[in-house]
Amino acid sequence: MSEFAQLTPRFSRVVLAGMMGSGKTVVGRKLARYLGWPLIDTDAEIVRRAGMSIPEIFAQEEEAGFRVREREVVREIAPRRQVIIATGGGALLSEENRRNLHEGALLVHLRAEVSTLAARLRDKNDRPLLDGPDPAGKLSEIYRERAHIYERLPVQVVTDGRAPAAIAQEILAHLFSGQAALNEDRFSVQLGTGALAHLPERIAQHRMSPPYVVLVDRNVLRLSEGWLRGALEPVLKQGVLIPVRASERSKSLGAARRLWSELHRIRAERSSGIVVIGGGVLSDLGGFIASTYKRGLPLVLVPTTLLAQVDAAIGGKTGINFGGSKNMVGSFYLAKETLLDPLFLLTLPARQLRSGLAEVIKAALLDGAGFFEFLEENLEAVLQRRLDILQETVRRAAEIKIRIVLEDFREESGRRMLLNLGHTFGHAFEALSRYRLLHGEAVAIGLVKAAQLARIMGLSGPELVERIERLLRRAKLPTRAPDFSPEAVLSQIAQDKKRLHNKVNLVLPRRIGQVEVVPLDSDAPLRQVLSK
Repeated sequence: MSEFAQLTPRFSRVVLAGMMGSGKTVVGRKLARYLGWPLIDTDAEIVRRAGMSIPEIFAQEEEAGFRVREREVVREIAPRRQVIIATGGGALLSEENRRNLHEGALLVHLRAEVSTLAARLRDKNDRPLLDGPDPAGKLSEIYRERAHIYERLPVQVVTDGRAPAAIAQEILAHLFSGQAALNEDRFSVQLGTGALAHLPERIAQHRMSPPYVVLVDRNVLRLSEGWLRGALEPVLKQGVLIPVRASERSKSLGAARRLWSELHRIRAERSSGIVVIGGGVLSDLGGFIASTYKRGLPLVLVPTTLLAQVDAAIGGKTGINFGGSKNMVGSFYLAKETLLDPLFLLTLPARQLRSGLAEVIKAALLDGAGFFEFLEENLEAVLQRRLDILQETVRRAAEIKIRIVLEDFREESGRRMLLNLGHTFGHAFEALSRYRLLHGEAVAIGLVKAAQLARIMGLSGPELVERIERLLRRAKLPTRAPDFSPEAVLSQIAQDKKRLHNKVNLVLPRRIGQVEVVPLDSDAPLRQVLSK
């Protein structure tokens, strides 16, 4: 495992505290899964050791007996490292427990309104402290007694109306703040779990000036608002935040015109920084805006999807859709800074994560057997969002894209065209589906078609197709094309931007780690593979 995959937490353990019903166990499970650390729930451990439920312990030993058992458990588990500890609601009432849990720990209070807690606990019958005719009133009373302790904890995270993954993401932003340079030649790419925290200093380093413009995917803002706004606070004090809908329809001349108008309204200068936070749509659109307004404003990209982190946000391609084709109007324009933070991937919808894996698998086919084997061994951990594996996956795929871009930035030597592996077919399927297929889903099918075509043309054997298909299926990506006619697909391919001298130029794999550009003199091989 590389140095980048060795996550270095700022604390040796995470301690979750808060009222009953605040979500400590549920959030703790998420944290444990993302970190690969064990979760210890102090209440569950007390029950296990006692061989009795909590109501039974209270009935036989009263609360005082339960607290004795609780102190024993805390005393034993507190020194453990790389562990998540979910404490009982009253555990921090004990000064001894507070002292034992404090050293080296990230102490987090999961906050929730009493009404939220009451709703979560409505059907629970294992909370003896709430026994009686008015459990909601009792809950309010308990909260008032404990609030002064909870509110002194260094990290306060609101849980009302939020998904456990988003809560875990915000906690992990306090646990990590790493960054390391993947590239600083012509453009800077920084990777690190928690790298978003370094955004203000990176903006300052590139000597950008206000007013700043922050374009952000509406969904990302909704899911990660607390964490995002905290990191962006120094920037937004001297700038504006513009939520953008992440849809291919947003990549239009109309959307571009509206954003140009906003830049004009706030009197953006040529040194004003544009920060783009989102996936591939935002990277394409935001980069296009930055490249065209006043002939170029400094650009910072913060990609939030796997696909954008390993592909769309690296390499300087910008564009909007025109004439029914993707990215038909655009430019080559390098961002001053690209920050790759795997924490964004924790709240990424599962389908989007899988879509990004298609670009990762493409990168592995370009790179060689080592990366492909890494994915074969660790794919389930990626799908489970293990942070160390996610970070290593992003590192490897991003470095491949960076290396090729540095060799052939403007696609003059043909080297960069290798990144088009799977995309000639993929773009056709994507367009014919009217973008119901996600980009990565279409590319996954395109990778299979490219491998099948290579086999038909005698460039590779059947084992390559089988191995690619097997990994894509494990990633829960489609491997079979929708029922489009060969004529419809060929018509789309005829519009491909990589067409040269009236020939279709396809990137085909000979073996893992060896791909090449093959010009086709005839449509016959394409028709054959499209009929499969």
